[in-house]
Amino acid sequence: MVDPSPEGGIAHYTYNLANAISKYEEITLCGPSKYELSDFPRDFELKGVFGSSLPLHMVGNIRSFLDTSTKRPDILHVQWLPYPHIDSTAMFMMKRFSRMPLCYTAHNILPHEPKKRDMHLYGRIYRESDCIIVHSSKDTGSLERMFGVDRERIRHIPHGNYIFLSEYFRPLDMAEARKELGIGEDTFVMLFFGLIRDYKGLDILLRSMAKALKERSEDILLIIAGKAPAGFSKYDALIKDFGIERNVMRHIRYIGLEELPKFFSPSDVVVLPYRKIYQSGVVQLSYAYRKPVIASASGGITEVVKDGRTGLIVKAGDEMSLKNAILTAYDSREKLKRMGENGWNMARTEYSWDRIARRTLDAYRDLV
Repeated sequence: MVDPSPEGGIAHYTYNLANAISKYEEITLCGPSKYELSDFPRDFELKGVFGSSLPLHMVGNIRSFLDTSTKRPDILHVQWLPYPHIDSTAMFMMKRFSRMPLCYTAHNILPHEPKKRDMHLYGRIYRESDCIIVHSSKDTGSLERMFGVDRERIRHIPHGNYIFLSEYFRPLDMAEARKELGIGEDTFVMLFFGLIRDYKGLDILLRSMAKALKERSEDILLIIAGKAPAGFSKYDALIKDFGIERNVMRHIRYIGLEELPKFFSPSDVVVLPYRKIYQSGVVQLSYAYRKPVIASASGGITEVVKDGRTGLIVKAGDEMSLKNAILTAYDSREKLKRMGENGWNMARTEYSWDRIARRTLDAYRDLV
């Protein structure tokens, strides 16, 4: 398995999958030299070959190629291509020289902010892959429609849960967590968590929240916790223009794993106002901390978020739809707690890693 991700959602996905597969088969992960999960227990072999800079990343591709060419494993499974134009070439070479089947997980069918050349590049990646794993039935349809991929080469295997994080970094008592952040006990708290990019729709959430505040008292708080690679100034400007500075708590940086309880525990609901998404690990992270979600009906989200049972579904990009969902959640806090429990129960059963590992192994065996 190849995944250069040093941290974040894809790294967490690969760690869990490799650990679960290792109960049945021997597996080696060619991964990063600096690994966020290095102290977590694992039953798979980790080879830290990928460095953080582009030259060291290319060295990792060479080392992965040499390792697979020498050992000739049964399957090559690629999880992520940080530099797709470079990494895809290395992937094709590993497949051809090692003469083994290639399995590729399409966490995103195309990059979130695609360029024209990406259609050609990813079209080739999908043509070269003997098996393509996707996380939703909608992604299956997209591969068929956009790239002409035969259905028999596509495997729909859902995204697994992130309960391992809530077990390692246990939830805090809500009242204590709120006291630590200086939040009132009766405040309605929403959380926007993760990398902040345009397609995530934070501006839509801010506009919807400003509208909601006009219809309810001001005891609504939005916690924004995540890194903003392109800067946060435009969101700061919106917060100021709407006059909601006192209703927004900002932690604009990468949030380390040990801080997860600090932000999830005091929250009533997690909001995912995405304009467009294929699937989101934040949903599973929310379920792991027993939190319901308000999420846009985009991509495979509606297959994971059960409207009225584990969260609320809103129309993607629609400020009024999101505003109404915020007000519904505001008036239904006891129901939100039940939704959070439902999400946790669904995560540990339907999205268990053992179940996902066995389905992945079935895909492997069909190739060999």
